[in-house]
Amino acid sequence: MKNNTITYLTAVVLLFILSNSACTSAPTIADTTTSGTVKVGIDESFQSMMNAELEIFHDNNPNATIKTMWQPESKCIEDLLIDSVRSIVIGSQLSSKDSLRFIKAKVAPEVRHIAIDAIGLLLHSSNKDTTFTISQLENIFTGKIKTWNEINPKSNADTIVIVMDSPNSSNSNYLKKRFCNGADFPTNIYALHSNVEVMDYVKKHPNAIGVIGVNWISDKTDTLGVKFLHGIKIASLETMAAKEEAGEYCKPYQAYIALKAYPLIRNVYIIGNKARGLGVGLASFITSQRGQLIVKTEGLMPAKAPVRLIQLE
Repeated sequence: MKNNTITYLTAVVLLFILSNSACTSAPTIADTTTSGTVKVGIDESFQSMMNAELEIFHDNNPNATIKTMWQPESKCIEDLLIDSVRSIVIGSQLSSKDSLRFIKAKVAPEVRHIAIDAIGLLLHSSNKDTTFTISQLENIFTGKIKTWNEINPKSNADTIVIVMDSPNSSNSNYLKKRFCNGADFPTNIYALHSNVEVMDYVKKHPNAIGVIGVNWISDKTDTLGVKFLHGIKIASLETMAAKEEAGEYCKPYQAYIALKAYPLIRNVYIIGNKARGLGVGLASFITSQRGQLIVKTEGLMPAKAPVRLIQLE
């Protein structure tokens, strides 16, 4: 009888422990500027820069979890509109059409300028035609120039094939606005699935032009980018000052982006749909002095360029 009593009491104790453990859930971390969990949609063009930002942000805020959604710019905007992400990082302001949609949905996005970026054009290592005027670029992206012979009669390459990361990415949207008045690209321009695929395609096809965010080709610590750049050339484009000084060309280096001499530059923004919590904390970090230093290290120009004062004696 005694043994049965002990067994019964043991079973009751175990049942009590198990029932309490089943009802006890992990404590919820409050949504503050330094803690909680949010989803952020990010255009893949800015993956290297944002990975660097998020690494330091998470190190400084161990109770914060930023879940990244790497996707085209248009998808980022859609997700922000339906509140499936807290913030987005894209290479443009919201269009008038998108702004109207947010107003109708009673969403007031908070927009912060975080960087100045550029679009680079990649060429096969065998291509000798490495400089382009603005006029040539316009004719290429609108389909008026379709072969390399139209640029250089001595060229051995054939039809120009242009590849970019996605049909709705910030790269694609920028070039449509810049050269096509928002209209569709000609049939010799193709969308792949990533910037890595763009670099790989150009490396294997002598007649290709690859469109890529400069963030992917400017970070020398990124072993993946450095690996793919072997066998690839970066095109030099006619500078914005070329009207006064004909024949001036430059590559998408940080100095030329800062001087706005490189022609294919754009602003990068972080846009949030709720001015509170962890989304605001992330935006504040990126626009802080430390966050802007990371932008500079990644090869882009900080939106808030640090000013260095030198005392002359």
